Amino acid sequence: MSNDAHRRFGIPILVALGIVGLAACGAREIPGSGSTSPRFHLVTVDHPLDVKRYSDDPCLSLSAEQRARFGATAPGQSQTSAGLPSCMWRFGSAGATLGYVVYDTSPTGLAGLDALHKDRNPHDYYIPTSIEGYPAAYNAFNGERDIGTCDLSVATSPTAYFTTSISSAPGADGCAAAKNLAAAVIATIREGA
Repeated sequence: MSNDAHRRFGIPILVALGIVGLAACGAREIPGSGSTSPRFHLVTVDHPLDVKRYSDDPCLSLSAEQRARFGATAPGQSQTSAGLPSCMWRFGSAGATLGYVVYDTSPTGLAGLDALHKDRNPHDYYIPTSIEGYPAAYNAFNGERDIGTCDLSVATSPTAYFTTSISSAPGADGCAAAKNLAAAVIATIREGA
């Protein structure tokens, strides 16, 4: 994903009531500081997922049941960001939390994101993790987590990944919500819904 796409997903910030249902679902894993986390390339995917259908129309990434569980106030809105199709949902009370998903490919997969963050600002973060058995990394500009924003990229093959981005109220747990959104996207892709 380009720098513009990362900046685009980090910009929408709402002063609102919090993450409500999205952060309440699932475990609450909060990534640590990028300065103490090891940096490594995450390009091995044991069970690649076919994401063509979803990369063409990212709004298919959440089923109606998932949207209801997360408190979506309306169906997703198709958008284009840095030339890539993306989808935005409003979750929670009065749409207080924004959730995005965008799919991308790169010859280096998530390793390209790692390199991008290493080459930018040493205060940016790239924190490896896994979601539902898929290699992933929290990645964005430092300081965004404090204002309720969190990006999480998940590898679906050695060269493809999707990114979930959450923008919510300052101090809200955007990373827990991004993790729950990513897990729901993986479930949808696996089911072919």
